[in-house]
Amino acid sequence: MGLLSGWRRASSGRAGRGAANRLRRRQPTTDLRLEVLEGRAVLAVMIPTFSHPDNDRTAAAAAAKATTATILTDAATKSLTPRFTSNGSSIAVAIAKVPTTSVGALTNVSIVDFGTTIYTGAINVGNTVTRIRAGGKSLDSNDGAVYGNNNGALTPKSGTWFEFVVDPKTGTDHSFSSVTFPGPMRVVLNTDGTIYFTGNHYSTFQLLWKPGSTPVPSVGTLTVSPTSVIVGGTFTLTASSVTETGGAVAAVKFYRESNGTAGFQTATDTLVGSGTQSGTTWTLTTTAGSLGSGAYTYYAVASDASSTTSAAVAAVLAVTNPPKPTIGALTASPASVTAGGSVTLTATNVAETGGSISGVTFYRETNGTAGLQAGSDVVAGDGVRSGTSWSLATTTTGLAAGSTTYYAVAFDPTGTTSATASTMVTVTNPGGPSIPAVSIVGASLAEGDSGTKSFNFLVSLNTPARVPVTVRYRTLAATATAGSDYQESTGLLTFRIGQRTAMVSVGVVGDTVIEPDETFAVELFSPVNTTIGISTAVGTILNDDTLAAMAATAPPTTPSGRRVMSSVWRSLASLG
Repeated sequence: MGLLSGWRRASSGRAGRGAANRLRRRQPTTDLRLEVLEGRAVLAVMIPTFSHPDNDRTAAAAAAKATTATILTDAATKSLTPRFTSNGSSIAVAIAKVPTTSVGALTNVSIVDFGTTIYTGAINVGNTVTRIRAGGKSLDSNDGAVYGNNNGALTPKSGTWFEFVVDPKTGTDHSFSSVTFPGPMRVVLNTDGTIYFTGNHYSTFQLLWKPGSTPVPSVGTLTVSPTSVIVGGTFTLTASSVTETGGAVAAVKFYRESNGTAGFQTATDTLVGSGTQSGTTWTLTTTAGSLGSGAYTYYAVASDASSTTSAAVAAVLAVTNPPKPTIGALTASPASVTAGGSVTLTATNVAETGGSISGVTFYRETNGTAGLQAGSDVVAGDGVRSGTSWSLATTTTGLAAGSTTYYAVAFDPTGTTSATASTMVTVTNPGGPSIPAVSIVGASLAEGDSGTKSFNFLVSLNTPARVPVTVRYRTLAATATAGSDYQESTGLLTFRIGQRTAMVSVGVVGDTVIEPDETFAVELFSPVNTTIGISTAVGTILNDDTLAAMAATAPPTTPSGRRVMSSVWRSLASLG
């Protein structure tokens, strides 16, 4: 037992602990191991040489005590990793005063490994404090050992201090990464409940808890369930382990990050609502509302009756667009068919990510407006499924020659529909022209002396229309002048199914001026479901004014008669 007692003395007090740590770490010159000899555990410490600039005497004394190997009993071997209860009633008193809530994260901690700083940043010792209070398994041979506070760095000076190792290997008690073996990090606990943390070999201490401090609420964790919802979906925010040592939590409010600045800002981030309490848990069920797809940060903040608030705890919700069916392509086979023939429509690669397809409906364009209008275009039928393809066999009976558009729309169990897919089918007439041709015939008429007279131009199809046919028309000036000789005109002619002829009327202005015959034209353009045969017709305005007629309108002895005769002589002169 001499070796065990010597080891424990070397491990108590700051200098002793440093020597022991150095003993353990300087493995090139020190070999410390447990071996089994004749069924019993043996602690063997082999120190052929020992030299260190710090605390040489202490190190030498520790080395001298550890030079002789001693056979240990099983009970003595187990005491090398003592449980908290092995430290007596003093530590039990201290544990009873440990706060029941997490002490939270330390934002600026320095981890030093024998003079070398290996990490500076945040660290959370909450799990270690919880382990101490629960009397959990120790992590190191001196976990729970007495700390002397010989230099009086910690307050209160009275009472007994115990130190506990923060596990540097499991990753559960700290937030740093890529540090394989950090140096000693310890929580130091007084019998009155005061708690300190040191991460740099007792050089500095950070106060975690002091009895009699102003109560401050604490939120352990915030979770979102489910962690991902579709746009407008419902989810629940849950703040767990919400407590206040020496006080009571009055409310927990939940916020959403909305001001574009990282971290919680009470005044500018959006308040979502207040939670409902169940023990130390507070929940709020809400919806994603009009939020678009993306990641959104939510916060939980607890407050007590005096409006003291906790630190904000965050969680992230993913919002995604709702599943939507898609159609890869719509094809028709055959793409050209004689009127009355059959055609098969096939929608391929019909799928929905994260969902299922209930059906595919096929439509035929009938209302004359481009694009699918489900309420007015004809339903051709519902498809039959084969894997990711849906097909419909239909006929072209009753369809006129020309191009016909078909559509396909997929839908899922919720009624969500895909974008419209389309394809064209060419329908031909057996033994006849596939599309009728439209032509226009000229007109010739006397103009008259006054008012307007209608010139009618015949427009006709060479075969009756099998589908509605339209063509636009417009007047064009030639020797006649628009406005004074004829009325400029433009418009749309429509041929109903079965119709062959239509009429374009143009108003011609009558006058008594002796002039040559004049002409204008009517042109057809922009045909739909037809082609243009004769596109232009000439309208001839015949002159019906004579010198005799002009002279007879007034006697030459009257002033008006003399003006008429003068006009006649001028007209004769102009005619040569």
